[in-house]
Amino acid sequence: MAQCLHMSISKMKYKEQPDLYEGDDIARFILGKKGKRPLVVFGINPSNANKQQSDRTINRVIQLSQQHGFDGWIMLNLYPQRNKDPKKLHKVCDQRLHEENIHFISLILSDYPEAVLCAAWGNNIENHQFLRQCLRDIQALTDKSHFVWKSIGPLGKKEHPKHPLYLPSSLPLIGFDIEKSLR
Repeated sequence: MAQCLHMSISKMKYKEQPDLYEGDDIARFILGKKGKRPLVVFGINPSNANKQQSDRTINRVIQLSQQHGFDGWIMLNLYPQRNKDPKKLHKVCDQRLHEENIHFISLILSDYPEAVLCAAWGNNIENHQFLRQCLRDIQALTDKSHFVWKSIGPLGKKEHPKHPLYLPSSLPLIGFDIEKSLR
């Protein structure tokens, strides 16, 4: 997959098609490859990747999961609206989309009750006030089963977990305090 990082998005194809996908051109809720022990990654919002084509972020998530010994990967997001630029998300949360996102996240969490959850949303959480509430709702789901949260390497300058696209997959997954991040 590493060679895909420099190809145009239209040429990026998966070596193996993802077997987890819920979404359309407006929103994507789930994208991933099942496993007994997948890495579950939370970004801000989905961009281009779908069931047929990858993008640079998904390629990095796949590399990260493989590098750390996971047998699958699942990409979820705080907000499901597709947009290449997270700054251009809805000005106000679309409650229907958010509730549908929470529904799909809860399904994944119930299927993988011992999954490692990787916080990977970067500083873009600061661009829209409603994203913190989306994260609070996700955190409420994860608290019920005492999931373990991790981040990729140390937090950024603004104390947010870093986005995987800008990090080497060889960085360690380290403990992440989700409650502290919401204060």
